[in-house]
Amino acid sequence: MNKIILFLFVLTQLMGITAYANTIGTVGYLTFSDDGNGITVTGCDTLASGSLIIPSTIIGKPVTSIGDSAFINCTGLTSVNIPSTITAIGSNAFNGCNKLTSVNIPSSVTTISDGTFGFSGLTSVSIPNSVTTIGVSAFAGCKNLSSVTIPSGVTTIKDQTFYDCQGLTSISIPNSVTSIGTAAFARTGLTSVNIPTTITAIGSNAFNGCNKLTSVTIPSSVTTIEEGTFGFSGLTSVSIPNSVTNIGVSAFAGCKDLTSVNIPSGVTTIGGSAFYGCSNLISVNIPNVNRIWTNTFYGCVGLTSISIPSSVTIIDSKAFYQCSSLTSVDIPSSVTSIWDSVFTHCSRLTSAYFLGNAPYNFGSDVFTDTAPTFTIYYLRTSTGFTSPTWRGYHSNIVDPFYSPFYDPTTADLDDGWKWNTLFNYIYTGCHPFVYFYESNHWLYIVGSSESAGYYYFSFNTGQWYWTSLLYYDGRWYYDFETNAWQTYRK
Repeated sequence: MNKIILFLFVLTQLMGITAYANTIGTVGYLTFSDDGNGITVTGCDTLASGSLIIPSTIIGKPVTSIGDSAFINCTGLTSVNIPSTITAIGSNAFNGCNKLTSVNIPSSVTTISDGTFGFSGLTSVSIPNSVTTIGVSAFAGCKNLSSVTIPSGVTTIKDQTFYDCQGLTSISIPNSVTSIGTAAFARTGLTSVNIPTTITAIGSNAFNGCNKLTSVTIPSSVTTIEEGTFGFSGLTSVSIPNSVTNIGVSAFAGCKDLTSVNIPSGVTTIGGSAFYGCSNLISVNIPNVNRIWTNTFYGCVGLTSISIPSSVTIIDSKAFYQCSSLTSVDIPSSVTSIWDSVFTHCSRLTSAYFLGNAPYNFGSDVFTDTAPTFTIYYLRTSTGFTSPTWRGYHSNIVDPFYSPFYDPTTADLDDGWKWNTLFNYIYTGCHPFVYFYESNHWLYIVGSSESAGYYYFSFNTGQWYWTSLLYYDGRWYYDFETNAWQTYRK
């Protein structure tokens, strides 16, 4: 018969258990100790099987606690009835009970200790509202756990609490929770999660390996996305709130279904391998960081374009390794170091436009295995470059030409017009840029009709500006002293 019912009042009399402090006695499959204030269940024979009822009293004293590892690896147990006299359940108490599918936790319990039900066979569990603390790895490895309710008194979901609970597809996190620990929900079956605004900290790898997790809401109370937080999850898109200033190492690594991500302008650090292996990532904006770390976009084979901000000074090794859909890249004048294999295996990359002097540090194999026609373009005023090759790559100077909007033989020049220093068009995709190097500006040409306008970029301010075109006899020029388009005077 699978059910074991322990008539302990009778048996204790037969076996002569007394109430001396710290006396240890064994009844049936269970071992008890008496500390003078109450009885603790200290152990269980691993041969125990079926359903087990823990008595509420022994020799007139209440059974108040279940000791550390009391039922560890009791692989035959299928259910346990815990009496309402129990106030404490020790760490690893039911750890490894892989056939234990149900257990009642009485409202007298306030703490579920570290590893209490780890690697058990629980399919569901109802945690009473009396519980305010759930320990590290409390339910880790419960692969069949599909339903759990976190009570409103819990303030912290600790490290690895639900790690590898592959059957757990949904979770409701109460507003009382302020932090989620390291790997708390890693490798679970969660499909979506709503993180409440009370949470200010999400630990590293918190949702790592949740390959069914397609959506997540990150509240504005969070300032840092830690290392590996959403790595190897099933996210298809993610909106990062403006409150976030730091994205950790491998934060979204291996998110193969991620197609877009919006990184707020307040982010100052994106850790190495942050988007490693995000093979379907088509677009991403890089905010004003000063460094693109190692492997940040390694293997982002779907990335068709990238804009490197003028705040960047260092591009670390393999930052864009195997981004095989990239066709062109602009390197801002702020960049002083490009390390090894940054653009290696970018097989469709045909051009790199350097908008300043040659980097002081230039690693090996930076552009190895790019397109056969790959060419480095640089401005005539730039220093450190050579032509027709530079560092083993084909290179070319951007040559000057006369403005299509200005005829130097008839125009009465305004002081701001620098026709003789206007450099040739530089194309990024289909968008032409024109550079006035004496005024240190780029112009972004977006139209050429009466209603057209130009974006221009000032290296002095580090910003883009829009200006409408003034039309007169088919000729315009831009006055950098007045920051306006003007007609020339005959």
